[in-house]
Amino acid sequence: MTEEEKSRKAHADELFSAMSDSDFIALLGVPVDSRIYKSGVWKQRRWGGRQYGIQVSIGHPKLDLCSRFIGVDRRGNKYIENNILVVKKEFQGEGLGTRILAAEAENAIKGGFSYIQAHAAGSVQSSMNGYSTWPKLGFNESLESMSENTPTLVMEIREEFPDAEDILDIMSTKKGRDWWEKNGRGLHDARFDLSKGSKSRLVLKAYLESKGMPVPDVVKGIRGYPNSIMEKSLKPPHVKESYFATCERELGRCLPRGQHG
Repeated sequence: MTEEEKSRKAHADELFSAMSDSDFIALLGVPVDSRIYKSGVWKQRRWGGRQYGIQVSIGHPKLDLCSRFIGVDRRGNKYIENNILVVKKEFQGEGLGTRILAAEAENAIKGGFSYIQAHAAGSVQSSMNGYSTWPKLGFNESLESMSENTPTLVMEIREEFPDAEDILDIMSTKKGRDWWEKNGRGLHDARFDLSKGSKSRLVLKAYLESKGMPVPDVVKGIRGYPNSIMEKSLKPPHVKESYFATCERELGRCLPRGQHG
C-alpha cells in the first residue's frame, strides 16, 4: 500500500467506520426496514485507480438486488457508487427506484458527498434499461468520457447532435430522447452531480414534479441549466405540464433574453 493509499484509507475509515446501520439506510435512501451488510474493501476503478471504502449490500422484501460502494476518491471527494438496483417484478412500476434515488441524493447532499456514480447498463436489444432510465433521472456522462468505451457511438452522436457535450444535452429534446432510446448503449461512468446548480439536480427536480412526487428541500431552487432542457413545442402528451413549466421557469431566471428554447 502506498503512502497516498494509506492516507486515503485513513480518511475513509474516519468518515465511514463509525456509521451505524441506520446511518447507512438514511444515506442510501432505501426503505427503513432494510437490512444492511457492510465491509471495508479496496476496489480498482477505471477512473481514479484503487479506491477504499465501504461495500454495502441491502436486503429488502421489495428488492431482488441492491448494493452500493461508499468511498473517497483520490481528490478527497466523498462519493457513492450505485452498483446495482433490481426491484422485484411484482413491485415494479410503483416508483420505488425513483424514490430511493431522490432520498439518496437528498441525504448525500446533506452529507457533503460530491456525486453518485453508476454503470447505466443496457440497450434497446437488452432486458436492462439503465442506459435510458438513469439519464431521465439526472445521471450524466460526457461524450469525451464515453469515447473510451463506445467511440463509434460517440461519432454518431457528434454527427446527429453537433452541439451536444454530454448525455443530458441529448436528453434535453424529444428528438434526442427518441434517438437515444433507439441507439443508446450502456454508460460506464454515469454520474449524478450533487453540486448546487448541476444539471443532474434540475433534471431530477423536474422529473419528480412531473410524477407528482415530493421534491426534497435540498433539491429545490436549482439554477443554471443551459438552454433548451425541453422544447415546449416537442412536449409529449403523457408528461405533465409542470415538468416543462418548471424547466422554463428555471431557465428564465438564468438565461439572457433571446436564449430560451
